[in-house]
Amino acid sequence: MTKLMIIGAGGHGRVVADCAQAMGRFEEIVFADASYPNREFNSHWPIVAQDTGWQKYLNQYEFIVAIGDNHARLKMIEEIRKAGGQLASLIHPAAVVSPYANIGDGSAIFANAVVSVNCQLGLATIVNHNATIDHDCKLGDACHIAPGTNISGGVTLGHKVWAGVGSTIIQNRQLADNVYLGAGTVVIKDIEQAGTYVGNPARKL
Repeated sequence: MTKLMIIGAGGHGRVVADCAQAMGRFEEIVFADASYPNREFNSHWPIVAQDTGWQKYLNQYEFIVAIGDNHARLKMIEEIRKAGGQLASLIHPAAVVSPYANIGDGSAIFANAVVSVNCQLGLATIVNHNATIDHDCKLGDACHIAPGTNISGGVTLGHKVWAGVGSTIIQNRQLADNVYLGAGTVVIKDIEQAGTYVGNPARKL
């Protein structure tokens, strides 16, 4: 067993901690957050350091970044990797992940999510509750797949794509970097430009 430090003690951080605890492989789970020392707990998990103070724990903990914002999460992940820190990837025991899927370091896959065969997920990917990613999908670094999202087979997402709650992407579509899909958006064509897209079918705001 090992120890886990979660950077970011918000609501998403609590979900990450709950996932880590359910896995049963961490003897200790703690947080680093900007609210320390004014806050000392996130739910029942202790906050032990500022979010800028993780460096002194490099040899004691594995790390995962619990920041929902894709850009901020990836920046922190890259800083930890550069410093030689060990990144944890979390898969909830109630998730279904193919043994033939490749999950990037620092990623989190939550309860009832499905990641199918031959999928490739980049660094710091979030696959939230009840989201499904079908066969042969490729996700860039720091994508956030929100609860209830369905991604069909053969889809390619660029870096830092946000697929909002309940969004749908049909098979074999390609999305550029920094695409944000609003809740319930339905993608039936490739999206070649960064930006925010909403509606059925998806249109750029």
